[in-house]
Amino acid sequence: MTSAKAWLHALPDVDSSSPPPDKGAEAPGPAGADPGSGPRRHPADGQIRRGLVSLGVLTGLLAVVTIQVATGTGLVRLDVAAHNLDLENHWSRTWVVLKVLEVLGQRGPTALEALLVVGWIARWRRDWRPLLVLGGGLLTLNAFVGVLKIVFERGKPYYGNPDLFTTGMMFPSGHASNAVLTWGIVGYIIARYARVRNPRRWLQWTAVVTTGVMIAVGVASVYYDTHWVTDLVAGWIAGGMVLQATVLVDRWVDRREAAALAERVVSLADRARRRSRDYEPV
Repeated sequence: MTSAKAWLHALPDVDSSSPPPDKGAEAPGPAGADPGSGPRRHPADGQIRRGLVSLGVLTGLLAVVTIQVATGTGLVRLDVAAHNLDLENHWSRTWVVLKVLEVLGQRGPTALEALLVVGWIARWRRDWRPLLVLGGGLLTLNAFVGVLKIVFERGKPYYGNPDLFTTGMMFPSGHASNAVLTWGIVGYIIARYARVRNPRRWLQWTAVVTTGVMIAVGVASVYYDTHWVTDLVAGWIAGGMVLQATVLVDRWVDRREAAALAERVVSLADRARRRSRDYEPV
């Protein structure tokens, strides 16, 4: 749920119950201080800092899982135990339901659904940015997870060897990482760009749905014995990392745009004051 908390921090602080502030009102400051002095902090500053902390925590977790898999300790015992359950042969009647759940993490169907939703939002806003956020996240995920798969070369559970650097591309799981990123980024884009009434509540539900999809994809993968458990854990973390990084970039762009707009406003105000002084009567 670390990535779910990160999504909550990613949204602007919006309170639909309070009226918007007066544009002409000055921000409160310390007693005796000039209201116009001192830099004003943008709301995205704190969100970016919290997001960087969450990204660092996720990176540390991925490192821990990778080290345990590389050394064959800790979580690898869970890999072997889940593989020995042989769930597909014991509970063969549930394969239809689990096959449907497995689709929730497949790149093709989920990317198509995300493209339809985000494309509608972009058309409604007449803005390409939601599509750029989605496309950037998906491309980054494919590159990041693809490189990890090539580097670690972990084989399928079918061969019974959980070691890295053998033959295969199972670590981390692409299904698991894709489930986190795609469902999470669509929820973020809706809350951020679709002007929903309560963005934070929407984001909370997004976290719940994404967690459910994560678990469903994990259960289906363990049932079909297509991934080791640690493949799934690493995939969830990798998907959360790319999701958090995508949100951070989007908020950073907001910060830069706000700073550029503020500089433009200040420049225009200074120019107007200079002109008013030039035309003052003697």
